[in-house]
Amino acid sequence: MSTPFLVLLITGILLILPGIWIVFTKAVFTMKKRRLEAEKEAIELTLTRYYDILSQHIRAARRFVAYENAAFDELLRWRLSTNDRLSLQMNETYFVKMLEVEKNLEKFYETHPELFKKPVIQKLLDDYHLVHQAFIRHRRRLNGAIASYNAMMTSFPHNLIAKLFKLTTESFFKTEPHIPFDENIRQV
Repeated sequence: MSTPFLVLLITGILLILPGIWIVFTKAVFTMKKRRLEAEKEAIELTLTRYYDILSQHIRAARRFVAYENAAFDELLRWRLSTNDRLSLQMNETYFVKMLEVEKNLEKFYETHPELFKKPVIQKLLDDYHLVHQAFIRHRRRLNGAIASYNAMMTSFPHNLIAKLFKLTTESFFKTEPHIPFDENIRQV
C-alpha cells in the first residue's frame, strides 16, 4: 500500500469515528428522553386515577354524612381551568392539591370511623392504596430516569453533544407522597 492511501484511510477513519460517536450519543439521548416522556405519561395517568378515586371517596362520604371539602372544590376548579396535558411542574401542583384533599378526607374519616365498616368505603380504600403504590413506583422510576438523563447531560464528553443539540436538564418530581389513610384508623 502506498503512503498517500494510508494517510487517506487513517484520515477517513478519524473523521468517520467522531461522526458515528455523535450519532450514537444523540440516539442515546433520544432513548433516554423517550423513557422520560413515558414515565411522565405514567405519572399523569396515575394522577388521573388518584383524582378519580378521591372524587369517589367524596361522593361516598356525602352519601353517608353531610360532607363538604373546600380543598376538593378548589382542586376541581383548578383542574378544569388547565389544559388536558399537564407539564411535570403542573402535575406536581396537581398532586400537592390532591394531598390537601386527601388530608381533609383523612380528618373526616377520623371523626367518622363507623364509615370504615361500609363495604364501599373499604373497596375505595383498597383501590386508593393500590393507586398510591403505583404512584410511588412511577415517581421513583421517573426520578431515576431524570437522574440518568441529567447525569449524561453533565458528563464530559456527552455534555458537548447536549450543547450541540441544545438539550436541557430535566427537573425532578420533588413532592413526597405520604401514607394515605393510616391503617390504625381503618381497624375500627
